[in-house]
Amino acid sequence: MQHTDWKLSLVNSNRCRINARRQVGFGLLEVLVSLVIFASVGFTLLAWFHQSIDTVQRLRSFYQLQDARTAALEVARSINPALKPLGELQLGAIKVSWSAVPDGPERVQVGYPAGVGRYQLQLFSTTISVYRDHETAPWFVEKLTLIGYRVNGEAKTELGNGR
Repeated sequence: MQHTDWKLSLVNSNRCRINARRQVGFGLLEVLVSLVIFASVGFTLLAWFHQSIDTVQRLRSFYQLQDARTAALEVARSINPALKPLGELQLGAIKVSWSAVPDGPERVQVGYPAGVGRYQLQLFSTTISVYRDHETAPWFVEKLTLIGYRVNGEAKTELGNGR
């Protein structure tokens, strides 16, 4: 009987060694699960990073457009369409061009409380086109109504010379 017990004990020890060998490393299933988790986290981070870059680019182009519109409106404020109905101006990387068409008759300025002012006034429909760098098509177009003026001479009132 001792001999069989010894064989039984040898078989049990072999099973323990085999089980011990199997417990040493990662199984295929664990490796696949960890790769799936790692890949899903990586794809999530990549999508978040791509969305962040896309948002920054959209904001940058929006701010460039707003800066160009501000510059175009400043140019519109500085021009007198009665004296210069057509023109263009280079402002760094953008070019602003305008064309103005009279929108009604020319009228004499009326002084307050009575009399005639020094200016002839007229409304103009003005189209302002803004171009980027050396592009031939406009980046954007603004349509405005501007007041053009011409100096008529001394202001005259019924009470004197207006001073």
